[in-house]
Amino acid sequence: MAKNFLVDSRDVRFTLFEMLEVDKLGAKFPRYADFDRDVFEEILTLAERIGVDKMYPANAEGDKTSCKYNPDTKEVTIPECYREPIKAYYESGFITLMENAEIGGMGMPVSIYEACNEIFMA
Repeated sequence: MAKNFLVDSRDVRFTLFEMLEVDKLGAKFPRYADFDRDVFEEILTLAERIGVDKMYPANAEGDKTSCKYNPDTKEVTIPECYREPIKAYYESGFITLMENAEIGGMGMPVSIYEACNEIFMA
């Protein structure tokens, strides 16, 4: 993994675990009972790896190329450089991170989902 200079990992974890105590949600809400700090740490670490290794490098090229809209077909074409980051995001399950398990999601708390999105957007 590339050095993470985009996100202050300690700050993210301080906010989630020391201020918000998301790792204790399972004791209060049964839908989060299967999640503990280790699971959340794995998700955050994976988000950082995808953000730093895949998304960040694509952004410079994507800013130059940009998306293209075809008004005739009403289709948007993304730059080729985004295909790999989007594939990594999708294949890692982040697209359904906070969706209920009953419909195929992971059922993570919204706070973990938003922390991951913040990492991806850095």
